[in-house]
Amino acid sequence: TPEKEIRYQREHTLRRSHERCIDHLKEKLEKEVEDRGVAVDECLHQDLTQIMQQNTDTVLKSCPPGSFGRIFWECQKRATSLKDARSMRWDPLMVRWCLYLRHLSSSAYEMLRDSGVMKLPSQRTLRDYTHHTKATIGFSLDVDKQLSVAANLSSFLVFMWKPKPFGPLSI
Repeated sequence: TPEKEIRYQREHTLRRSHERCIDHLKEKLEKEVEDRGVAVDECLHQDLTQIMQQNTDTVLKSCPPGSFGRIFWECQKRATSLKDARSMRWDPLMVRWCLYLRHLSSSAYEMLRDSGVMKLPSQRTLRDYTHHTKATIGFSLDVDKQLSVAANLSSFLVFMWKPKPFGPLSI
């Protein structure tokens, strides 16, 4: 149908313009890293680790528990203290943030990761999170099971919660 063809052309044009914009931003980021980037050697790594240890109390006081800043700080501190990066267990909020970064630009994510300034999960770790269930056409039984378990849990919690009576009849 002509309407579908027009809609398809519009979507295709929009997608191509977004791809060009992303390519332009990637090139710009690579140029900035090349111009202003600093490679982190072992000596600088030790200095950064020492600075982190000295300022931990300040960060913990300024970031409330459960905030992204605190979770980020704790993950970075834990990751820098490990001898083997493969043994790191990442916080789910940190993984979501890394997935978002990688979604914006996988090459920029890899540059951040390879620079050594920040410790970030590997592409393989992020892939494990994004490919938790097998993608299928139509309805997925795995997703249905997860949703039904979540629905039963939330309905169970609603039934467990009983509001306290109030007013003159609550004697």
